[in-house]
Amino acid sequence: MTRRTFIISLILGCGVFAASCTVDKPVVQGGGTLPILFQAPAVSSATKTSAGYPNHEMPTSYNTAERFSVFATDATVPFASLDAAGKSRYYMNDEPCAYVAQYDAWAPETPFYWLPSVAGTFYLNFQAYSPAVAGEDCTLVHDWDSGFQFNGFVPRTPGEQYDLLYSDRHLDKQRPDYNPNGGAPYDEDSGDLGGARNGIDIHFHHALTSIVFQVMAKVPEDAIQQIHLQKLTLKNVWNKGSFSQNLGGTESWTLDPDAVETDYVVYPGSGAASEGELLHEGKGFVTVENALMIVPQSLLHTSGNHVTLEITYTRTIVATGKRVTATETADLVNGNNGSYYEAAIGSGPAQPITSFDQGHRYTFRLTLNLYKVLVDPSVGAWNDFTPEQDNEL
Repeated sequence: MTRRTFIISLILGCGVFAASCTVDKPVVQGGGTLPILFQAPAVSSATKTSAGYPNHEMPTSYNTAERFSVFATDATVPFASLDAAGKSRYYMNDEPCAYVAQYDAWAPETPFYWLPSVAGTFYLNFQAYSPAVAGEDCTLVHDWDSGFQFNGFVPRTPGEQYDLLYSDRHLDKQRPDYNPNGGAPYDEDSGDLGGARNGIDIHFHHALTSIVFQVMAKVPEDAIQQIHLQKLTLKNVWNKGSFSQNLGGTESWTLDPDAVETDYVVYPGSGAASEGELLHEGKGFVTVENALMIVPQSLLHTSGNHVTLEITYTRTIVATGKRVTATETADLVNGNNGSYYEAAIGSGPAQPITSFDQGHRYTFRLTLNLYKVLVDPSVGAWNDFTPEQDNEL
């Protein structure tokens, strides 16, 4: 997966931590720490329990409505020399960070400060996930050796699903020369990956699968029949799984034993033809508003069920108002003349789509041809993103 840079400038202090970890209490030594006071984050209270950017993939510029959460540990030796006790001591333990308009930056809800480095012997290590509310939908575990685990993750209902992200480890960062009044900008002392702005470069990656639907009717705008989309459902989708980052190895998802095959209603029409989305060739392909971000999985389940697409639409005779409602199903395992649908990944050859894989976007183009639904899928690597704000923690 392509890796891009998410820049976070860290100004650190002490917050609220879980009882299971040792927490350092920073001491300002000889005025060496430069605290920065932040106003209340410029986000609504709804972000405390809801994702701030639901129903969207995170764009190339991290959305200011969203919050992420950070872990950090401090040490007087480089990370490679830390023992188990050193890795269990958290300086920041799952600390939510929100956008502050005054600084055009993200800041922790409890202020944090850089501690002074004594002769270059003080280090901070960082790792983050997004959104900060993801822990409501799974049991979140962090370990400095293996990374993140999202155990028992259950995506929210369509329209409320979010782009679940996790970062690499970013190690051995030291307090910079930072003087906002004297013109010295913030920048990390080591490991700068050339971001356009100053700060610690944090790389996020996508944990889920993105699925986008586009629908068109193969009829002219002035046809004697009108076609309205009424309902679109992705059926038989496992709704629960556990993710392991497996630092030093390969990320992996496993389905949980209590996962349930779920129908995700992407377009919930009212049933009234006039209220469904009018489709015709003049509109081209219409992107259905609710994208899906789901647990990666095979399309052929151990239960024997197949992941399928179900589309309901109405055909209305313009002159008489007579209406017929039809429902068509595309089986994603054998609906393509008894086989899987195929798509090319990047510039490679077309190949069967046998699974929904982590970090990939699947776009399904559905063409209503009055009496037949045609499916034209495509698959592309899901772009990582490069937020370029001066992000102050």
